[in-house]
Amino acid sequence: MALHRLTHLSALIIAGVLASLVLVLGMQAAPLAIPSTPFANTALNGDFESGALTPWAANNAAASLTLVTGTVHGGQYAVQVDNTSTSSYGAQEGDASNVITATAGRTYQWSAWVYVMTGTNALSSARMRVAWYVDYAAGQLSTSDSVTVTLAQQGTWTQVTGQATAPATSAVARLRLVVASTTAGSTASAIFDDVTFEELASTDTPTPTETDTPAPTSTDTPVPTNTNTPVPTNTNTATPTNTNTATPTNTNTPTPTGTCAPWEWQAGPTVVPARYYFQGALATDGKFYVAGGHTANTVVVSRTEVFDPATNVWTTLSGMLVPVGQAALASDGAKLYVAGGFTGGAGTTTAVTSTVQIYDIGANTWSLGPALEKRTEAAAGVVLDNKFYVIGGDDYTNGYTSTLVLDLGTMLWSHAAPLPVVLTNENATAVNGSIYLFGGMVNATTAAQTLYRYDPGPNTWTQLASITGATTIGNYTGISAYGPGRLLAAGGGNTAFAPARLAYVYDIATDTWSAGPQLLVAHMGHAQAQLPDGRVLVVSGLLTTGGGTTATTEFLPPLGASCATPTPTSTSTPSPTPRRIYLPLVRHSEIQPTATPTPTPTLTPTPTLTPTPSCLDPYEPNNSFAQAWPQPPTTPPLTLDLYAKFCPGETSDYYRFRMDAAGPIHVLLSNIPTGQGADYGVYMYDATQTYVYGQYVPGASQQEFTYGNGQIGTYFIRVHVYANPSESPYRLRVNAP
Repeated sequence: MALHRLTHLSALIIAGVLASLVLVLGMQAAPLAIPSTPFANTALNGDFESGALTPWAANNAAASLTLVTGTVHGGQYAVQVDNTSTSSYGAQEGDASNVITATAGRTYQWSAWVYVMTGTNALSSARMRVAWYVDYAAGQLSTSDSVTVTLAQQGTWTQVTGQATAPATSAVARLRLVVASTTAGSTASAIFDDVTFEELASTDTPTPTETDTPAPTSTDTPVPTNTNTPVPTNTNTATPTNTNTATPTNTNTPTPTGTCAPWEWQAGPTVVPARYYFQGALATDGKFYVAGGHTANTVVVSRTEVFDPATNVWTTLSGMLVPVGQAALASDGAKLYVAGGFTGGAGTTTAVTSTVQIYDIGANTWSLGPALEKRTEAAAGVVLDNKFYVIGGDDYTNGYTSTLVLDLGTMLWSHAAPLPVVLTNENATAVNGSIYLFGGMVNATTAAQTLYRYDPGPNTWTQLASITGATTIGNYTGISAYGPGRLLAAGGGNTAFAPARLAYVYDIATDTWSAGPQLLVAHMGHAQAQLPDGRVLVVSGLLTTGGGTTATTEFLPPLGASCATPTPTSTSTPSPTPRRIYLPLVRHSEIQPTATPTPTPTLTPTPTLTPTPSCLDPYEPNNSFAQAWPQPPTTPPLTLDLYAKFCPGETSDYYRFRMDAAGPIHVLLSNIPTGQGADYGVYMYDATQTYVYGQYVPGASQQEFTYGNGQIGTYFIRVHVYANPSESPYRLRVNAP
């Protein structure tokens, strides 16, 4: 049976050929923090894990670049720079489309890991250099260098770093990996890897300006009723109606209490490199750990990363001893346990390993544990009652029903009750003393949407409800707890390995599934878990059937997260939104003030909503995509520079602008009255109302981002309120200094 169609996208039916794998057992470097909002790093390819040099290119004829695998700092690839001239040479961004867009006057930091080649080497120095430009076609303004590496560091990896403030007129940064030689005609060589370039958080506090509106002419007529149609995400794969066979009338759709909290996925920081077919686990330190996986070119990696919800940052840790993808992974809180996986190379059973690797979180070290009894990949991993369960999977050719159990006290393997069916590509989570296993491929042929429960006491598997709908998921779908008595299945794909954006909530008490909010982008073969604050995290995975990956992290808030006091009714009186740290939202539910003023609102509780419409904003109503200012037939402007405010009960304001030429889009939301408790985020969507980019730093007085891939057409800007004390103002500028 050809099972590799289940586990490697490049060959769904027969084995794919993967690039050779190199095991790096050298000195481990200190953990590197990956920026929560990597400024233009999406185009950087700084770790070269794309398996290509682009967008890096040679700077002159005397220089050459080579993608290497034998000596790397992290992952599978690095770049070797050879220089035979006496002048400095740098690998650089090739053309305007690959130039890093910068912000004038902002401070940036960068780093690279450098390995000086041993043997004959005419190197005098190696460094990372940043050159600043007004634009790429104009002349260079200045350069900023990192510290240098010399021949004295031959044979070791050295990190070089730098920091500088962009000139007041600079909008472009050109990155160069510089190798200088000592003698004309002699070759100087160095290897570079894990290059980063990021904007430091601004410490500037904009001087608040008066909130008097400049009163731009608005042709909108305020509408007393709320006609908001919140459809920010594509709904082409949505299956809102779930007619469960287990419960014919499925009326338990879990929605937030009242209108106090938007229930939608929110974008977070990216993880580097983007990967798929990997798992993650939460530890007792409250952080989420991931290890291994495949990159977009099907190369397996040894990378280990951790996400800290307190700082909203991904950080790189020590890499695994054996790089693998499709391994079963779980944590007992202090250690990660990684069992089996695909090691790359030829598409045969020998490419699947039985190795067990153990990561000590406190020591940041990896070691080997007792091996599995058989080669295993694409199995589910979960820890329950100090036992590590490895469930199902395959050996590349044959599927399994086995439930293998490693006692973490004795470190001995045993067998538990087998699965009712052959399953591979499934995932599992532990809740209330039971293991819940979802999805997978049944008998290597069909994506399943069935949930199973394993109970350790009686040592039994029980089949539970299945998700029903026109669009099938289950193939590499994530499953996790989602608040008391609920599970969340998110992403995954169908039998044809088409990634999906669907999500479903399972009610344990009623054994029923309900449709949840769609993900911002598709995720398949991703990592997923519930964080200590109740949010569910989904990260990376396959984005398209053709092998494209996403580095996106998304969060789904807990149901009713912002409700200070849940009530059984939906007619809540508007009040300041409690502070929370959730990230970009895409859909929302809001309360629109009625047109009838109430001159003397009383404190007497009443189910009717009668706020005083004393908050005047010339851009209202603009609380949905359909109401985005300016309303058609008015043509959207090329730039925005406006002062507006949030009225009580509002959650989002929407605006439109257009691009007449491709180029970067700069968005700045400022004058946020944080001293009064206001907390806002700003997000951008394309003409189809699909999320493109955004920025939210909790409690910041301004939010700012630059999107480097703007195209001709209309865009939407959404300003979202996370905390709004009372009629809080802001200033929004798009494509303006």
